[in-house]
Amino acid sequence: MEIEYSERIRLASVAKSNAFIADVWFPQHRKKLKDAEIVLERRQGVMNKATYMKIMRCLHPDRVAPLNDPGLTKEYDEAFCMWRDSAIRVMNEKQDPILHQFPGLPDTVEELKADRRRYEAEKAAARAEKRKQKVA
Repeated sequence: MEIEYSERIRLASVAKSNAFIADVWFPQHRKKLKDAEIVLERRQGVMNKATYMKIMRCLHPDRVAPLNDPGLTKEYDEAFCMWRDSAIRVMNEKQDPILHQFPGLPDTVEELKADRRRYEAEKAAARAEKRKQKVA
């Protein structure tokens, strides 16, 4: 009797959370993704890719490594990382496409759960492969 009651409570809780995800969470995040896509599609950029890459090469820490100055190398490394992270702001979508990198949201809770199972299976397979390589 106690088990039936707690199982009913658990099932009701799962149903309520699934309804929340489907009715509230999915629509909110779809709107945010659509807004982000619009912003990314409209980004103009301030330089072409060739100019961006030239600056990137100049800032690479390997350029100052032969000087054996750890402080300078660290400064170049930080500048290189900051510049690399600025690509989305300085180049347009055609020169630095990032929209294709983001998969769409699933349409249902079942698809979300299937994606989760697929992701966990891929991780488990990668861990098994890693263990297999250690043994070999």
